Amino acid sequence: MSMRAFILIALLPSVVALGEEPGVEQIVARARAVVDQKLGPVTCKMSIETRIFDKKGQLEHTETRDGQVKLDGDDSDFQLARIVRDGKPLGAKELEGERARADKARAEKKKHGDDDLDMSPLASKNASGERFELLRKEPLWGHDAWVLKVSALRPQTSLASGTLWIDAGSFVELKGELQPAKLPKHADWLKVQEQFRPARGGALPSYLRITGAGHLLFFHKGFDTTMKWSGCG
Repeated sequence: MSMRAFILIALLPSVVALGEEPGVEQIVARARAVVDQKLGPVTCKMSIETRIFDKKGQLEHTETRDGQVKLDGDDSDFQLARIVRDGKPLGAKELEGERARADKARAEKKKHGDDDLDMSPLASKNASGERFELLRKEPLWGHDAWVLKVSALRPQTSLASGTLWIDAGSFVELKGELQPAKLPKHADWLKVQEQFRPARGGALPSYLRITGAGHLLFFHKGFDTTMKWSGCG
């Protein structure tokens, strides 16, 4: 955490005590402190639902993947338990093959890296690449929330532009509606909606939806993927 962020966080209780609302820099500093609070290990149930569309927008395929995910700081390990593809559950042999392919893909990504979507608007590492503006304060799901506009300052897949709703009490990002500053390879457009919930001084993911379209050679597809986390403990 930067010295500036530390000073802002330390001063915030005094500001609140005087009955004044925090400014955008104070809100962002507190929200970043929550993001920097690495939680774990925590195990959650996880469901991933994906729909694939042809270039005319007609539904081609559906798939649901269920299992458990272990969250530990920045690491996550998804243990696949069930796949339903186009309404048909996969058998044990097919499921084992899917697990092997997923393990191979994770290993390749770790070894070589890529430009997959990896946005984190409030991560301290992105502090120099984004600008924030306080829009208003409004209720959201029973919480008072600060509404912030975030703007990326350079094209990068980890940077985003959009709107964030920050819990005015816990400074957890309750919701984000975002677009990446740089699209991953083969993507034509992308929109992201993310949701978190307070947990032991930090935040846990609860919902992530990624919609968009992409291409590879002569193939053009649309997609809508939703991830849900529940039963964390």
